[in-house]
Amino acid sequence: MRAREPSTRRSTRASPAATSSTALCRSSIRACSETAKSTTSALPPASSTPWAHRTRRSARQARNASTSAPRGFNLAEYGAQGADSLEGFLFPATYELFRNDRAEDLVQKQLDAFEQNFAGIDMSYARSRNLTPYDVVKIGSMIEREVQVPSERPLVSAVIYNRLAADMPLQIDATIRFEDQNYDEPLLTSRLDEDTPYNTYTNAGLPPGPIGNPGLASLEAAAQPAKVNYLYYVVKPGTCGEHVFTASEAEFLDAKAEYDAAREAAGGQSPTEC
Repeated sequence: MRAREPSTRRSTRASPAATSSTALCRSSIRACSETAKSTTSALPPASSTPWAHRTRRSARQARNASTSAPRGFNLAEYGAQGADSLEGFLFPATYELFRNDRAEDLVQKQLDAFEQNFAGIDMSYARSRNLTPYDVVKIGSMIEREVQVPSERPLVSAVIYNRLAADMPLQIDATIRFEDQNYDEPLLTSRLDEDTPYNTYTNAGLPPGPIGNPGLASLEAAAQPAKVNYLYYVVKPGTCGEHVFTASEAEFLDAKAEYDAAREAAGGQSPTEC
């Protein structure tokens, strides 16, 4: 959870202070997070020289690029035979493309890179929890959205695993933001109450599909979570996206209160330092 604003009456990256309410918060697993916008490199002048393109495709871009897997890429191999897009499989990396290359050429490179990287992931623990490779991709995509501090990836993964095992809703705002393609506007409490497919407040379990395209570190964490009993995490004020992790709801509420106080003292701005 990426320096996100508290899930109270509203949550946003940089907006006036939200009204704090423990009742409205409903013991969500975080007090704040912040979603980074996708970035792409600028297209260079026409030439025959290859150019590097760093890409993290959104759901809409993935669907525009391809609504079905190219020949040779088997979604069913990953348990994703019902997927309606390639979201989650477009591996984020630097790719060399020529000026006249097509979008399909980039997609093929990304799928090839996904296959190569995923093949090296130890899936033994995930399988022991009855999770498919597609489930791991979903978890990896949430970790990718939530984590700013690399060492926290396995911890966030553990929170997701533990909440799934306890039949607790994940309560991750990023899944709703993905569904709405809303990465800037506040999330109102009324939106958190809507019963929509990617709302992990109203629906138990994992979302229907990935909410982004995770890199290797997030995929590895998704397959091998830390062996901890954490159920909650809250952004630690005065840090650049570090979290306080706990298995105790009381400790979570204390940490959230500390965050809310720091945010109020900062004039309603996120009390993080990045």
